[in-house]
Amino acid sequence: MLWGDDSNFSSGLSIQYHTACNKGWNNAETLGLIKWVGKQFPTPNDNDSVVRNSHHIGQNMITPGDIDSEIPQEEDLPYAGTLTYTLSWQSFNRKKARNFQMSVGVLGQESFAGKLQKFTHNDLGLGPSPQGWDTQRDTEPLLNIGYQYALILS
Repeated sequence: MLWGDDSNFSSGLSIQYHTACNKGWNNAETLGLIKWVGKQFPTPNDNDSVVRNSHHIGQNMITPGDIDSEIPQEEDLPYAGTLTYTLSWQSFNRKKARNFQMSVGVLGQESFAGKLQKFTHNDLGLGPSPQGWDTQRDTEPLLNIGYQYALILS
């Protein structure tokens, strides 16, 4: 919509909630399981850090370059959508930052990516009608676990 070319990344939407910063997981006002994980990851035995956690619900949409074609070209990207829930734990101080993240979700029709793009393009008139969502990737479960550590050298 804004640039006229999305380089196959058609949409990325996310709704997020971030807790307030707390001085250690014992002071965090959150569920016991979230506190327990926070004490193990990302900051075991790190008492001088500020901590918080966040929740995200997100949807991503990838489409081939030519959405007018009913069958994407073989060398092009397929139609694919994801719908995920992510829970993150952050811990940081003046010298280091750590982040532990776990995402679960689904790839495929259950992501509602095709329905959203058709609504946006057809009903709102914001683009050409996408023709190939019937060829989208098959449904698959998604699980992603990540850990990041950053050290500030001074």
